[in-house]
Amino acid sequence: MLLFVPVVIAFFTFTIYAEGLSENDVLLKALSNNTDIRIHNLESQTDSLKLREVSSKRLPQVSLRGSGSLDDSISSANASATVSQTIPGGGTVFGTVEQSGGIQRSTSRSTSDRRYVAGVEQPLLRNAWSNSPVELGIQITTINNELLSIGRRQRILSTLSDVRNLYWNAFERKELQRIQENQVTLTEEFMKSERERFVIGEASALDTLSAALQYANAKRNMLRIENESQSSLYRLAAALGVDASEVTISQQQDVLIPDIGDPDELIDKALKYDPQVKIFERMQELTSLRIKQRRNDLLPELNLRASYDYNPQPSQIPPLQPSGSGASIGFVLNYSLPSVSTRSQIEQQELSLKSEELSFEQHRLEQRYFLKELRDKWQQDKEMLHYSNLSVDLAYKQYEATKRGYELGTEDRLSLIKAQNDLVAAEVTAIQAIIDLKRLQIVIEEITGTLFDRFGVYINES
Repeated sequence: MLLFVPVVIAFFTFTIYAEGLSENDVLLKALSNNTDIRIHNLESQTDSLKLREVSSKRLPQVSLRGSGSLDDSISSANASATVSQTIPGGGTVFGTVEQSGGIQRSTSRSTSDRRYVAGVEQPLLRNAWSNSPVELGIQITTINNELLSIGRRQRILSTLSDVRNLYWNAFERKELQRIQENQVTLTEEFMKSERERFVIGEASALDTLSAALQYANAKRNMLRIENESQSSLYRLAAALGVDASEVTISQQQDVLIPDIGDPDELIDKALKYDPQVKIFERMQELTSLRIKQRRNDLLPELNLRASYDYNPQPSQIPPLQPSGSGASIGFVLNYSLPSVSTRSQIEQQELSLKSEELSFEQHRLEQRYFLKELRDKWQQDKEMLHYSNLSVDLAYKQYEATKRGYELGTEDRLSLIKAQNDLVAAEVTAIQAIIDLKRLQIVIEEITGTLFDRFGVYINES
């Protein structure tokens, strides 16, 4: 069963404040509310039940049986109870109690007798020792559960990464909306200024029309971005399983981009964590067990059976059973010529082992190049973010200088409009640069398996 335990829950409690949700709030809410994660939790419980079902074959088994007969001379009834227990090596120990009774109609004489049998049956070839069907079944189910568990953990990481991306998409849209609001304010002020200048004869009708056009374009873009922003909130709310009215994005937070350290260490960490390594190892074990099962089917069935029979009193009604006790040992041999299909299945499984090895080697090669590409992109995007922030600073200074020059008559209207557009473009590029780094950070934390540690979440699978 999957259990999500926030280790530092006191700091990550999910509460909707006036300033909105943080990334921590969103992630912890997703762990408890996201539909995909809840389904994974149910699947984990199902796997536990399957293993319990297979393991129950190790427990003692009880069987009851009864019968009766009626003819012209005798009425009789029989009942028996048997307790059996599998033992290591594929054998079975058993004990049986039989009770019978009847009435002989001609003499109206009744009788009853009881019989006790205890013994052991041990396979010597097929299904013997390490080929015990119960133990092989438990091993195969355990490995299958481990494979499913690894897959579920990766799907949970992927789901949380999707939720985090939705969060930062919504954050990006809110930031773009804020930038566009500033643009609307600037163009509105410029439009009013041009109209005032037109009244006193310092601006032409064309100047006022151009300013009005800039304002109309800014308002149009504002409506488009508002719609995109609202849509991003709807998608995030759906992923969190909450009403859209409960989802607001905190705009007063510092967007922190942690340093990944030595880029080469990132590659080593990701290769060590790579879940495909565990999957490959478990698949090799699973295929080997299936080959073992098929080879076991080729063996003859030879069982040793030893029993002790105790009957304290003789039966008075046919079939007559003498009193006393006795021990017996016997062998049972059963052998069928192996079919072509069984040998073919073994060869297919052996080829599957080699195929898995080749696929894994190719995966490791592709994974190494992917990580190198990721490392290079991280370094490049951090440098791009530096220059994007520098561009915002320079664009703002350029706009202020152009604005003063326009007011003094040394700069024309087109230069001012261009400076405004340059400032907006620089701010948009800077926001996109930092969000691109956040998305890259999400990928890195997923492929290195460090997401849970960073957010203080522990997954216990039992």
